[in-house]
Amino acid sequence: MEGLVGRDIFDSRGPEFQAVIIVDYDSGKMYPLTETLPKCLLPVANRKLLAYQLDMLAKSSISETFIVAPAEYKEQLSSFLADCDRGDMKIDLVGVEEFNGSADAIREIAPRIRSDFFCISADFLSQFSFVDIARLHRLQVSDCTVLLSVPPKDTVKDDVDREYVGFGDDGRLLMKIPVLDIEEDRVDISKFLLNRASTFTMRDDLMDMGVYLFAPWIADVVVSNPHISSLKSDLLPFLLDRQFQPLSYLREKLPSLMKRNRPLSTIEPWLTATARPFSLSEGAEAQAEEAATFTRSISASVLSANTNSVDTTSQDGTEQEDGDHVRCHGLVYDPSLLDTAAVGSIILTNIINIPSYLALNKEIPLMQYSSRTPWPRVANYSKKESSVIGENVDLTDKTITFKQTSFGTNCRIGTKTKLNNCIIMDNVVIGDNCTIQNSVIAERAVIENSCNINECVVGAGCKVNANSRIKGEQVSQSYF
Repeated sequence: MEGLVGRDIFDSRGPEFQAVIIVDYDSGKMYPLTETLPKCLLPVANRKLLAYQLDMLAKSSISETFIVAPAEYKEQLSSFLADCDRGDMKIDLVGVEEFNGSADAIREIAPRIRSDFFCISADFLSQFSFVDIARLHRLQVSDCTVLLSVPPKDTVKDDVDREYVGFGDDGRLLMKIPVLDIEEDRVDISKFLLNRASTFTMRDDLMDMGVYLFAPWIADVVVSNPHISSLKSDLLPFLLDRQFQPLSYLREKLPSLMKRNRPLSTIEPWLTATARPFSLSEGAEAQAEEAATFTRSISASVLSANTNSVDTTSQDGTEQEDGDHVRCHGLVYDPSLLDTAAVGSIILTNIINIPSYLALNKEIPLMQYSSRTPWPRVANYSKKESSVIGENVDLTDKTITFKQTSFGTNCRIGTKTKLNNCIIMDNVVIGDNCTIQNSVIAERAVIENSCNINECVVGAGCKVNANSRIKGEQVSQSYF
């Protein structure tokens, strides 16, 4: 089985989970937009990305969320949260003085982890709830469950960390190796692993979405192993390599495992008391009653998994030496299986570069909204121009033409100016006779008269002088 396929079925009876949104430094692909603020505070259709993420967690019944970020971002994030409607969710903002990788976020809050916990990259956004990954995690008594997705066909391959991903039965994640780590185009798979897995399927078309669900004892693993810097690059391989190992070895090499307590009797009744398998086609039928969302029919079922196979205890209640003690799983979403004609745009993405940021701003307003949608409808959307228009933006001059553009608040646009596929942030001034395409203009930037700008990013507060012709550039200071 190639990983279990995800579906979007919201269930308010789900168990309590904690969530950690990890606000890491940008890799440079969003420069200069992230020169002065974290990526999660970038506007998406005039709402901060972080606001969408909190809506997404609230819809998934997450009751407690930690936002962990480098200390230098704490003031900006605190200001955002002060004006944020938190609802019933408890939100704690934690600043880290020395933030060297995503694992530092877990170390900072490890003493406060008391349940299974999600780790979510601050550039991730999805219209789907986390109920599916929670079901897989709990039913398979998993210690680590990873969200994977088939990227859109137009995704730039160089910007995706391509990996070889190996699956066994019931979504078991057996191998995850970056393509760049492969030498001589050959992937070596140990006989030991093949002997333990009844089936083995390898894929190279999946993208790690930066969403992980961990058992509580994994936090102690991170604390106890200071060499672990990245959850994706260090922690996941560390756990995968320790699957199927004998208990005597794990006691010595992974003492944190002894803190785990996961007898089968603790699995939530709402998960195990299902009278019959719940198929994806049934989920599609349920959702169609509201928004005609899913039209596919896939019979693979998380709830039909055989949970008896994970019992590693002997009759006297002690752990078996050769039992299955460390368990990793993967949940795969494939947006191509969805009927976009019925659903509209499918939101399951990471903002990894400027093209993906522009694409998300176009797709969010095109979603088909229902009661299951995590966030409210986009405000001030003009269907005619496929654009979002912020407050105090005057576009009544008929010589101004725009398409697929998101305008922030208090923007001034000159006459005879043309804009296509752009993000114009707050307090931007654009002069007369300008043509701007496929570009992002950050807050307080000034574009003087008769400029032609294509595939560019203009940083906050920068000025582009009159009659400039620029293409494919990152403007981080005034352009002359």
